[in-house]
Amino acid sequence: MKAQHLQKLEEKARILNSELVQARSDLLEHRALLSGARKLPMEIISEIFLQCLPEVDTLSFMRPEPHPDQAPLLLTQVCRSWRSIAIATPRLWSTLIINASNGSSSHCEITKLWLDRSRNVPLTFTL
Repeated sequence: MKAQHLQKLEEKARILNSELVQARSDLLEHRALLSGARKLPMEIISEIFLQCLPEVDTLSFMRPEPHPDQAPLLLTQVCRSWRSIAIATPRLWSTLIINASNGSSSHCEITKLWLDRSRNVPLTFTL
């Protein structure tokens, strides 16, 4: 009975060791992918973030209403570093379009967030 228990524990140890080796390998791959990006100056990353903003609609000349799955809000959800950079980039928050017809009660919250984050950058509001 003790031998069987020992055998089961050794098998669990082999499985865990295999998972540990794979996790270390995955971590090294991720670090390698991010190492270049981590060395970029904040100003360069900010400019890249600005290029991530939704395209301006040529017919209506406005961006879609803020959505968590689009920049700039999406950029704040990737990691702490990106969140800090996005929040510290006022131009990301300089244009706000609110669709008043959808009846959302969060317009005040969104507007306050954009005002806070845009700091002293000129703002463009569209209702």
